[in-house]
Parts: sequence; structure tokens; C-alpha cells
Amino acid sequence: MAKATKLGEVAWAHLTPKEDRAGGAPAPRSGHSINFSPEIGKAIIFGGCGTSADGKTQEVFNETWFLQTGDQPQWELVDVMGDVPQPRWRHTATLLPDKTMLVFGGLNKGKRFNDTFVLDVQKSEWNIRECNGTPPPPRSHHTANLITFDPEPNEETGEPEGEVKHKVCIVGGYGGPGTTRDFYMDVHMLELDSWTWVRIQNVRGPQPKPRSDHCSCLSRGFLIVSGGRGWSTGKTDPGFYDDINVLDIKKSKRASHHLASPISLAALSRRHTHTHTHLTHPHPPSSLSLSLRSGVGDANRVQPRGRGADRLADPPYHPLEPHVHGDRVGPLRPHVRLRRPKVAARVLQHRLGARVRDGRGRHAHPRVGVEVVALRRAAAGA
Repeated sequence: MAKATKLGEVAWAHLTPKEDRAGGAPAPRSGHSINFSPEIGKAIIFGGCGTSADGKTQEVFNETWFLQTGDQPQWELVDVMGDVPQPRWRHTATLLPDKTMLVFGGLNKGKRFNDTFVLDVQKSEWNIRECNGTPPPPRSHHTANLITFDPEPNEETGEPEGEVKHKVCIVGGYGGPGTTRDFYMDVHMLELDSWTWVRIQNVRGPQPKPRSDHCSCLSRGFLIVSGGRGWSTGKTDPGFYDDINVLDIKKSKRASHHLASPISLAALSRRHTHTHTHLTHPHPPSSLSLSLRSGVGDANRVQPRGRGADRLADPPYHPLEPHVHGDRVGPLRPHVRLRRPKVAARVLQHRLGARVRDGRGRHAHPRVGVEVVALRRAAAGA
């Protein structure tokens, strides 16, 4: 396994876990969820859309897999009990303080969900949660974050009063009741002490555009929403966003920003389906630090096609493979797997400088844009 040897250096390693005796290993998939549970010391993988075991058909999954980490990683197909969720992908899964995992929303063959399931990770048991209030409209491609509200201090003594409260915050997504389809930018809270859905109303500040495939994280009481995509309004606006929106959870105020750092213009462009992580530092800097991984965007000006809204909101994605240059960093070039490489190879080679190859990427798609971030140039302050 590759290891970082120098200060500031990181290293990728390909993990090959031992297969489960009965179930083997998870089939290739995307749109699934993964969470690590410290209580059982395992990662939990649920759902997703990918290829069947024989590799001939597309399938949406509702399997629950455990990944034993450590020196001897191993897959375990969990024999779950209870109310197992319907197969779905592009849902969210959130670990809760009571050592359970909450799954909300998702889609399967055009149908969106707004149901709530909870997995007891220690008992391997699923239960559907009947919640109070009005749940968010059915959706997928949204985000979910667990928010902790500390007791408010007493005005006279300054001592905290009340109990710590936990809520799951659902933001944005794509879906709608019945056959209606639209992008959302609403904010819903699931209050875990009473299992009640509450929609946040009368939020001040500039309203972000409705979107899906964005990313969100929490930092010091603020919910940060990055990027995403909405309706395209033409060639000049393909529907991808590069804004950063911040919601003050307690005061319900919004602030919208466009990045203007030295590397933002070189390394960040409109994107969706990226990852967004807030890193906790023992000595927090005065400025906010965000980590973004490459997603699908308009850097090469390749736009999704198709008239159907479902077709627009559910493209088949594929990951970038790291291209190693010895011990040097970047520029990175992806291996792009395409269903019709002869048709699109010259176009992508011209626009991306990417090496195009055919392979097993049956669900790869020439309409999906791929952005290449030149890390070496960005690190130099380009």
C-alpha cells in the first residue's frame, strides 16, 4: 500500500477487500451511500444503481453491505431484518447520535421517494419511521446534514438551559409529487427528539437558485452549500453553478458568495456531483477552508442533452482515474471511458487533452463533461 513520506504529501491506495463467503462483493454501482460507524468499526454501504451480477443488465439495489476496515479488510453482505427500504439510488444516509443510520429519499426508475428509514447498525435491522409534520416533497440528488443545537445560555446566569437537540437538515434536490419534476432549494428539518418534519420559512437573505447535485457541510453553526445544477437557459447558462451559499442555522440568514481567491479562477468552475468536506483543524484559521473534488461541469462546454427532465437529472456518471507522474503532482489527465469512443474521442482529446479508451464502462456517456484541474499550476498561484 502506498504511503505518504513527505510533509504535505498524500497517497491513494487501491483496496481489495476479501469477499463475503456467500455474497461475494458489491456489484459496480454509483449513487449509493457510504458511512463509517465507530460502534461496529465498519463502513456501511447501501443502495445504488449499477450492473447486475452477470454484468448484462442495469439494476437498482437495496442491499446493505458492511466493509470491515483495518489490516484485513473484508466485505460482508448483511442479512438484515425488518422493513427493508425499496431499491433506490441518489438518496442520503446520515449517521445519528443513537448509533443508527437514517436514509431519506432517492429514486428508482423515475419514481422519487420521501420516506424515512432507520437502520440499527448493531442489530442489522431496518425500520420505517412514521414522522409527524409534512415531509419534504419526494426527491433525489439532495443533501442531508446532522445538526446539533446546544442549549441556550440563561440570560442571568449564563449557564446553559435545556437539552442538546439534534436535527437532520435536508436541502435542495430534484423531484416532485406524482409526475411533476422540478429543482428545489427549500430547507427542511427533521427534529429527532419528536420525529417531526418542519420546513424552515421566512429565511432572510438572497435566495439561492433551485438546484440538485450540490454539496453541503457544516462549519461553526453555518450550513455551506457549494455548486450544483439547475435548469439550463441556453448556451450561455448551461445550468451549472459555482457559487457558495451560507445559511446561518440559528438566525436563518443566508449569504451568497462567488469565490475570488487566486486559485479559484484556475481550479474551480461550475460543477455538480463533486464532494465537499470541511476539515477540522486543531488551530482553526481565520478564513474558511473548503475541499472540493472534481465533478461533472461545464469546463469543457459539453452539455447534457435530452428533452426529458428525468433524463437531464439522472445522467450516468463515471469517476476519474488518477494518472501518476512519478512523485510529481499534476497536471492530471483522466482516462475517459466512453460507450462510443470513435465518435467522441477527437472532440474530447481536443478539448481536454484526455486519452480516451474503450473498456468495460458500459454506462459511460460521451455527453458528460469532465474537468481537469491542474494542481501544480493552481498551487503555484496561477
